[in-house]
Amino acid sequence: MESAIADIQLFGSGEQVNLAQQFAREIAQRQTAFATTLLEELRRSLRSELKLAPVAEPIIHLRFRRNLLRKKP
Repeated sequence: MESAIADIQLFGSGEQVNLAQQFAREIAQRQTAFATTLLEELRRSLRSELKLAPVAEPIIHLRFRRNLLRKKP
């Protein structure tokens, strides 16, 4: 995640840099943050650059977690 935020700050548009910094500040302050607005802006910009049609569907996040309390045999 750190590398992605750094890359956005180096290569992103003004709006993307602002959103990345906002996301980083929220993580630093609350140890949690939503990246949806940033991801939607990155998707919109990338699709535009690639001359692809816009996508109206929301971004869905999926996370798998290992059961850390599982007893080992």
